[in-house]
Amino acid sequence: MHRKKSSRRFLRDILESTDYKTVAEKRLNTIDWYIKYFSKFGMISASSVKLN
Repeated sequence: MHRKKSSRRFLRDILESTDYKTVAEKRLNTIDWYIKYFSKFGMISASSVKLN
């Protein structure tokens, strides 16, 4: 629920923003966050596979 709310706010900010550089930076920051999150998740998965 919280994640959906924040992503909705993020999309609204993109739609309302006329500064495309700011929009691009927000997008890059979000992509960077997802990469960090999923690489952390991937490392956890990799270590559990190694244990098995």
